[in-house]
Amino acid sequence: MKATSLVQRLLPRLRDSISVYVHWPYCAKLCGYCDFNKYVVSDIPHARLKEAYLTELTTVLGWAAKSNLLSIYFGGGTPSLAQPALIESIVSAVFSQTNVGEPVEVTIEVNPGSATREKLEALKAAGVTRVSIGVQSFDDSFLTLLGREHRAAEAHHTINDALQVFGSAVSLDLMYALPGQTLEQCARDLAAAAACGVSHVSAYELMYKRGTPFYEALSKGTVKRHTNDESAEFFQLAHAQLARAGLEPYETSSFARPGCEALHNIAYWLAADWVAVGPGAHGSFATKSRPRVRTRNIPSPERWLAAVSQHKH
Repeated sequence: MKATSLVQRLLPRLRDSISVYVHWPYCAKLCGYCDFNKYVVSDIPHARLKEAYLTELTTVLGWAAKSNLLSIYFGGGTPSLAQPALIESIVSAVFSQTNVGEPVEVTIEVNPGSATREKLEALKAAGVTRVSIGVQSFDDSFLTLLGREHRAAEAHHTINDALQVFGSAVSLDLMYALPGQTLEQCARDLAAAAACGVSHVSAYELMYKRGTPFYEALSKGTVKRHTNDESAEFFQLAHAQLARAGLEPYETSSFARPGCEALHNIAYWLAADWVAVGPGAHGSFATKSRPRVRTRNIPSPERWLAAVSQHKH
């Protein structure tokens, strides 16, 4: 479905709906390109996190003017490291405090390796309806360069498991314009993504974010960045090749088969309302007294836990 008709179909629902973003701040390993709010710890405080998430959800959903639920998105970090019981508690809490009419999209980001078949089945039982898999590349040499823990074979295994558990409601992430990557290598990644049976692909250019090891390597000249013209060629290749495979672009970096567009993505792009909970999470929504507020949480998990304990948000 083309972007215009998609917006026309969803706009009436978006006007009256709210989405929920839940930030999980922990990873098993820090990747050198990533500047998201994430931490590696030896002991994840699951019980304290559960209490804080549920407390903050009650607060922010109480502030929100809208209550018809559109979507829930668990991002990170690596939220597939969370216990399924925690995910279920959050989903149940959101459902109990909102109006659930039309089907609600509940997405969680997972990494190959941390998302076993057993974990995927438990996540589905917890209320998750859709998974987004952080593949990034199907080329082992680039996975090593990016600092990813998995290899291509593991990615394929996780994708196959996810398709069996969630049907077509599976998305994967790809990165392009990687250091030293050719258009031919990128085309092979795109072909692998299109051929594996998923209904949605997010494909985006590697960015060199200040404060990351990749940015430092770029500054020192040990990594070479593609020129703007070369990056444009990668962008055009991704759009053309995925569209030929039936994955139509509906925004800059998102591609989907008809009817499989991500509702949560669209809510962001059309500036709909979403509340956000968790360390470093950002929200934007109408309250009962103001047409629009923007919220930004404390990034540090420990400081966020303390703040929620004291102030309820």
